[in-house]
Amino acid sequence: MMVVACITDLFFQSKVVETARHLRVDLAIAGSETKLDEVIREDAGSTFLVDLCFGNMHGVEVVKRIRREFPEARVVAFAPHVEEGLLDAARQAGATEVMSRAKFTKTLPDILLRIGN
Repeated sequence: MMVVACITDLFFQSKVVETARHLRVDLAIAGSETKLDEVIREDAGSTFLVDLCFGNMHGVEVVKRIRREFPEARVVAFAPHVEEGLLDAARQAGATEVMSRAKFTKTLPDILLRIGN
C-alpha cells in the first residue's frame, strides 16, 4: 500500500523518507501543491500523512481535498502542539488521526508500520 506524505519541510521529509525506507514502507512525497495534484490525478494514494503546516496551502484544505477525492483514505494529520485550532479543524475536516508533531515524530515508525502494510 502506498503512503503519501504531504510535507513541504525538506528536513522533515528526509526523516520520514529514511524511516519509511528502513521499514520498507512504500512512500511518496507530495511536497508541493503541484505534486499533490499529480498524486490525486494518478489516484496514487490510499493513506496520507499530512503536515497541517503545508506550505502556502492550509493543511486543513489538504485534508478536505483528500477526503473529497478519496473518501475511504486513511489520513494522519499533525501540527505543532501549540496549533490546537489547526488540530481541531483537521478533526472536523475528517482526518482519521490527529496528533501533535512531537507525537507524530516519536511514533513515526509505529505509524508507518501500522498504515503502510
